[in-house]
Amino acid sequence: MGVMKAGKKMDYKDRFGKLLPVVNSVFDFPFIARMVLGPDWQKIDKLQQRRFIDLLGRLSASSYAKQFDSYSSGEKFTFKGLRSVGGTHFAQYVFEVGNGQAVHFDYEMLEKGGRWRIANVIVDGVSDLALKRGQYRQLFAKRGYTGLVAWIKREIAENAHKSM
Repeated sequence: MGVMKAGKKMDYKDRFGKLLPVVNSVFDFPFIARMVLGPDWQKIDKLQQRRFIDLLGRLSASSYAKQFDSYSSGEKFTFKGLRSVGGTHFAQYVFEVGNGQAVHFDYEMLEKGGRWRIANVIVDGVSDLALKRGQYRQLFAKRGYTGLVAWIKREIAENAHKSM
């Protein structure tokens, strides 16, 4: 919220710099990377896996940095509770926009080594992990690892460009 509240007072690069370490600490990008690539995960070597995990963090931070360029005083992000479904745990939040609209977030959480991290974000019932899985597997099938990485790098660059 601090970055969002700063809005245009911070440029994209500063927002990205503030958000990247936070995003990397709260999301389980190694898990997310394995899930979005599925069987293709085993087709890339360890160095490519580490680079892909890093790129997912950078893509997420760039997306937030692009989106968090403004704030209106009526916006708030409220914790609504925890729920478990079949051993899967969710932290539920609502983002209330100043015009009265509400966006519902369910953060699917995984515990590893005593730390809870986000494995998936479900926004108004739509799973980010499922969307990325379909998109990334299709890109990998058509363009291979190198083509997928190039596409993600272009997305990161476009996020930076669109927020200027």
